[in-house]
This record gives sequence, structure tokens and C-alpha cells, in this order.
Amino acid sequence: MSKVVFDFELSDKESRKRAFRELRRVLEKELLNGPLPYFCVVYANRYGEVSNHYMTPIALREVDGKYFISIFDYEFFLKLFCRHPKVSNIRWDAEERCIVVFMTE
Repeated sequence: MSKVVFDFELSDKESRKRAFRELRRVLEKELLNGPLPYFCVVYANRYGEVSNHYMTPIALREVDGKYFISIFDYEFFLKLFCRHPKVSNIRWDAEERCIVVFMTE
């Protein structure tokens, strides 16, 4: 069983802001330690069908001839999911190093 450190129900504007702030803070730390975190988007429609999508948002940035990844790629998608009206729940799974996003129709 995976260990969930943060689990947010996105019911109002304040809970969405809090989720974004907390998960961004986690990502800042996790990008420096170990494998890259990823997003798992779970979508359930009104017919009971469930699908999922995995992604690691990376765009390499060149600085002085060296390539780096940036938190801005993660921040963009985190902000998008926290603001999306169909996202009902978002959580950080520390064992899998994954942000799980639950979307419903």
C-alpha cells in the first residue's frame, strides 16, 4: 500500500489554493532528490468507465551550454489541475513519487 502524505478534496477556491501551495512545496524538494515525480490523471465518466494517463512534464532548458529541468513545467500542470473544475481530488503519493489527480464528469 502506498503512503499518501497529502490528500486534498478540492471543494472550494481556498482548498484549491492550499493544495497548490502544499504540492508545489513538495515538488520543490522532490525534484532535487531521486527519480523525477510524475502525474497520474484518473478520469471517470458518468457511464462508470475509468481511464488513466501518466505524464512527466519535462522541457530541458539550456543555460550556459548545460541542460536543466525546471519546476515551472511541473508548476504549470499543477496549477492547471488545481484550477480545473472537473478535478475533485488531488494527492501526493510519496512512495510512488506521484501526484494523483482525480477527474470526474
